[in-house]
Amino acid sequence: MDSNNKYASIEWVDLKNKKSFLTLLKPLKKIRSKIQILSYLSEWCPDCTNQITSLNKLHDDYKKYDIKMMIVMDYSKKKKSEEFIKKNEVSIPFSYGELFKKDELLRLDTTFYKFRKTINDNRKWGVPFHFLLCDSQISKIGTIKGKFKEKEIKNYILKNL
Repeated sequence: MDSNNKYASIEWVDLKNKKSFLTLLKPLKKIRSKIQILSYLSEWCPDCTNQITSLNKLHDDYKKYDIKMMIVMDYSKKKKSEEFIKKNEVSIPFSYGELFKKDELLRLDTTFYKFRKTINDNRKWGVPFHFLLCDSQISKIGTIKGKFKEKEIKNYILKNL
């Protein structure tokens, strides 16, 4: 498991040369807003369980502003993902990722895994993972490889609203 209880800062990635990875951001295409946050989580991940409270709070604090959030549940069965969402009383929209089980070999062929390797995310499973977009600027995206720092996220939101 990726549980290391470390918080990660926002890192900026230029996706101009990584167009094949835009499929990871597909869930955001349905959402138009000033700021978008896409979070990849897994129901079995302790850091994801810890992070979901912060995600829920962030969603509640900023839902009246032009910010939209989406969760992608990956590496677990749909039923387990749905139970995680229900148990944690998540009101953030969610979708399913590429892989419906925790399988190390199958993980190697996922777009999410390949993308993480291009940005030097060497964690085994790579969850939690967060994408930040401002004004739908796909060319430059913020990434957070792990749990986000609430103060840093809030400063980013307030600066860009």
